[in-house]
Amino acid sequence: PGSKAAFHKLNDQELASELYFRGDFGSDLKLDHYATLFMPMHKIKDRTLVPNCDPRPDLHEKDGVFRNTRTHSRPAVYHFNGGGKEHHLDMEKRMWWKQCSEAHAPDATALVRRARLRFHRSDLAFDDVCPRHLENSRARDLERPCGAAIESTMRHNMRAFGFFGPPER
Repeated sequence: PGSKAAFHKLNDQELASELYFRGDFGSDLKLDHYATLFMPMHKIKDRTLVPNCDPRPDLHEKDGVFRNTRTHSRPAVYHFNGGGKEHHLDMEKRMWWKQCSEAHAPDATALVRRARLRFHRSDLAFDDVCPRHLENSRARDLERPCGAAIESTMRHNMRAFGFFGPPER
């Protein structure tokens, strides 16, 4: 029985690592060593054990899809943590769905702008948290109509994030 204050000081990544190494997650949990699902984009430029580590040169984009040439994977999720933040906007502009002109239509961007983001007890509008993000992550020279592919994806995502009622189960 620790204090409630001590609970809030826990480091979630440290705790998850400790539980993993102790085997508390069971044998079914595996690490994604080849970035098949999730790829951290953290960039290190110092004298650590992995000096000058930058995953960005290993990623090659074709038709809005990035392929990791080192692991031969196409990660679905990118986490722009630490030094990787410098890659965020450039990579986001090149994602296939960001190249679709339909994703930048006024009704589509209005839905994003109306999204509410919760931070602790605060409920903030997307534009308050990420001002000018939609404009800064757009590459007009790459845009083209995508038709049904983007419409289906947008409908699915809007439903999943609760824009059209509760998420699908």
